[in-house]
Order: sequence, then structure tokens, then C-alpha cells
Amino acid sequence: MQGDTGSDFWTLIIAIVGAGAWIPYLITLAIKLFSKAKVSLHAKKIILSHDINGPSIRLPVAFVSENKSARINEIDIELQYEDKSEAFFKWFSISSAVENSSIDSSGNKITNTFLSDAIMIFLPKENVQLLSIVFQERNKTIKKNDILTPYVDRFERNLKRTGNKSFKEYMESIDGWYEVEDFIKDSYIWKAGEYKFKFIINSADRKINFISELYSFNLTKADEEWLNTNLEIAQSNTKEILHKSFMHGDYTENMQSYRNTTKSLTSV
Repeated sequence: MQGDTGSDFWTLIIAIVGAGAWIPYLITLAIKLFSKAKVSLHAKKIILSHDINGPSIRLPVAFVSENKSARINEIDIELQYEDKSEAFFKWFSISSAVENSSIDSSGNKITNTFLSDAIMIFLPKENVQLLSIVFQERNKTIKKNDILTPYVDRFERNLKRTGNKSFKEYMESIDGWYEVEDFIKDSYIWKAGEYKFKFIINSADRKINFISELYSFNLTKADEEWLNTNLEIAQSNTKEILHKSFMHGDYTENMQSYRNTTKSLTSV
């Protein structure tokens, strides 16, 4: 009996020591399982514009995820003008912030950009992800879907009943054209002064700590006047799109490029 008791004692000691050897591993495993990804987002410049969809923002950004990988399924921008009025922008599309360029047979530089709908971003652990993200003003996008999109649908549905009307007469005869003109005019927001904004991020797995910086930038009166010319361009391009349908594709496309301005960002 005495020998068995001694053997059991040492067996217990060995088991305890063996179990203790697993403690550092278990601690490391617990940290990995229960710690949150620490996500940070960095930006140095902002590109502002205005198009047929309303105000837009493009931001080249660098993402970093520490501790573990992370999935981002939504990014918003909360923008505040110096008079405390606010606008909210939702992400719209994503592309690589690194240009993939090549030279064609004539010696011209061709820049290839892969643009995708903003659905989700996967951030590998400890890697820097360089992206260019386009944001559109949330309320203007909703209004566009309520005014412009239904008008275009009505326009195209009734094309067989144009009669002898000119393009302008037909365009104005379809219910909602003047609301479209008002939407294009009223959707403009950029004006001279100071703006501040921050990012709001939602994660698919909700296990992230997001480090949010507050950024600021300034628009001059010249910037305001430059961006304001996009109102005429937006109206002209809208008519050009409708004209294509009216002429059943038999026309010379004359779409104009929208103007933008690039401003440096300051961390507040």
C-alpha cells in the first residue's frame, strides 16, 4: 500500500508539471481567440467632386490591422462644415491605390484600374492595405433613386410614343424632368470654408477596435467656383444619356469629364 501511495503521488506531481507546461500555450491561444483586431486608417489627401449622383469624395487610404485579421463590411464618412451643418457619405466603390501602368505600341501610358462595388474589405494581420475608396452623399443618393432613376425609366418606356416631337420637347413632356433639374441643382454642397470629418467603420465580425482620427481640410472660393461648374456638366451629361435613348444609339457621344479638386488633410 505504501509503495502504491508513493507512486500515485509522483504520478500526480508529473501530471501537474505536465499540465503547467501547457499554460503558456493556453494563454497565447486565449489571447488570439479573445483579443480584438486593432484597425487603423490613414489618409493624407481628399479628392472632391460632384457628378450626376451628387457630391462625391475619393480617398486614397492605408489600412492596418494589428493582432489579427479583420473584415470591414461598411465605411461611412461623417462630414461637418464650419457652420455645424452635416452630411453623411456612404462608400460606393473600391479600387487599388497603387497604379498598374503599361505602355502601348505607340508609347502612350495606359493606367489600368480595377474598380469594384464596395461590399467588403479583408485586412490581413499586420499587412498594409492601400486602397482608393469613392464615397457618395447618402441623402442625395436616396433622392436620386427617388427622382432621377424613375424619370429615366419613364423616358425609356415611352420612347415609342415620341411622335414628331424634338428631343427637347419629348424630354420635357415626360413627367418629372423639372424635378430632375432641381435635384441636380440642389444636390450641390461644396462651398468655401473649413470641413472636418471622421470615418465610421462596421466590421462583419464585430471584433475590432477602430482607431478613428478626425481630419480637416479647407476649400477656397476658387475651389467652390471650380466644383460648381459640375452642375452644368451633370445636366449636360444627363441630357446626353437621354439623347442616346431618344436617338436609339444613333448619335455622337459627347460626355464631359467632371471636375475635381484635391486637398491636403490635417489631423485634428
